[in-house]
Amino acid sequence: MNQKSRLLVFLPLIFIVIMTSGCMGAIMRNSAIGDAKTYAELSPTLPAIPNGKGRVFIYMTDGGPSVFNTMGIVAQSLTIDNTVQFISGETYFYADLGAGEHSVTSEKVISGLIKRTTQKGENAIDFKLLDQEVKYIRIDFKGVGSNPKFGSFHPSLPESNEKAETEISDLKFYENHNYGMHTDRILQVGETF
Repeated sequence: MNQKSRLLVFLPLIFIVIMTSGCMGAIMRNSAIGDAKTYAELSPTLPAIPNGKGRVFIYMTDGGPSVFNTMGIVAQSLTIDNTVQFISGETYFYADLGAGEHSVTSEKVISGLIKRTTQKGENAIDFKLLDQEVKYIRIDFKGVGSNPKFGSFHPSLPESNEKAETEISDLKFYENHNYGMHTDRILQVGETF
C-alpha cells in the first residue's frame, strides 16, 4: 500500500475520531461521575464539621480549553497542603481540615509517565480556616495571550460564599478526588521539573 492509499484509509478514521470526541467525552465523563449528587442535593446531608476543623469545598465550573477537559475526562491535579487531589470539569469535592493556615496549589503537581513525582504546584492560594468555618476555592483555567488554548489552572477564593454556592449548586460531586499521594517537595519560584 502506497503512502497516498494509507492516507485515504486513515483520513476518514481521524475525521470520525475528531467528530465523535465530544460525544465520547460526554459518555466517558458520565461514566466517571455516574449519578453523583449535585452540591444542592448533597450539601444538606453532609455530616457536621468536626470540632477543631473547618470545611473547604473545591470546585471547577469548566475544564479548560480542550474537548476532553471540557467534558471532564482530564482530571486536574492539585494539592491541599501536601496531599495530592484531583478535580474534573464541572465537579466539586470537599475536605475537612484542621483550623489554621492552609494552601491549595495547582499546575505541574504531578510529572513523569513512568516514575511519577509530586510537588506543590506553581499557582497557589494561601488561606486561614477557622474552627467550623466553610470556605470555597474555585479552580479556573486562564488562557495566555491571544491563544486561549494555552494557559494554566489557578485556585482562587470567590467574592463571597453566597456567590460560590450559586456557582457550585449544579456541579456534581467528584468522588475520585483523593489520589493518596503526598508532595515530596515544594516548587520554588521559577523552578520547573
